[in-house]
Amino acid sequence: MDKTKDTESRLIYEANFFDERIEQSQFSENDLIFKPSPIDSKILNFLKIDINQSYKILDCGCGTGKSSVLLAKYGMNVSAIDISPKSIEITRKRAEINQVADCVEARVMALENLQYNDNTFDIIVGEMVLHHADLEKSINETIRVLKPGGRAVFRETNAQNKILMLARSLLTGRFGIPKLRDEIENPISKKDIKKITKISKGKCTCFYFSFHFFKMLHFYIFKSKFKALQKIFNNLDNMIYKYIPFLRKYSYTIIIQISK
Repeated sequence: MDKTKDTESRLIYEANFFDERIEQSQFSENDLIFKPSPIDSKILNFLKIDINQSYKILDCGCGTGKSSVLLAKYGMNVSAIDISPKSIEITRKRAEINQVADCVEARVMALENLQYNDNTFDIIVGEMVLHHADLEKSINETIRVLKPGGRAVFRETNAQNKILMLARSLLTGRFGIPKLRDEIENPISKKDIKKITKISKGKCTCFYFSFHFFKMLHFYIFKSKFKALQKIFNNLDNMIYKYIPFLRKYSYTIIIQISK
């Protein structure tokens, strides 16, 4: 059976894939302790979150719950979902260790079938989740559970840079380069953006929070081992983002924002 066409088979495949990833990782209690970072304020500003208000937020594809705990630490009411039961276990444990379990409800759930009422959430966030899901079902469900005036923000793998896509296809899993992707995910293409725009009735905007190209090469090819080289690559990416804006669309990641 083609996992890409049969929703149930695909969800089982994805759950097993990410459960195995979690089993291969070792999380100590110290790993799960929330550590404030300068990037926290950037994330909150990016999501246009006022810490003086308590938003109801859905964290889609929450993974091990880093974003969920961050948001809960700043007073948000977070519903965290993931298709991987083991990811949800870690999310719950992370929330307990950081004393925000009362603010983080973590459940095993697919984005294509959100078990929430219409108009429930002020903000929906997702990190690398849409390109694993049935796009049409997921966007329709996202819009359904958003409150009027609410917004959904997804950070996704961008398919527009053919060099990175070719390297992703031909190099990962070979020559000692790690393969972190599964076999059925689909980076977001121009066609996908058009589909999202149509479903959202034009209320979709795409932009690039930063430029990811050279830093991806450093991660995959040099395994982030050389700090001096990493700094050079980061500076190159930052310069491209700042001074050559027409190249931003070739970043490895894209931000998709949907409003209601």
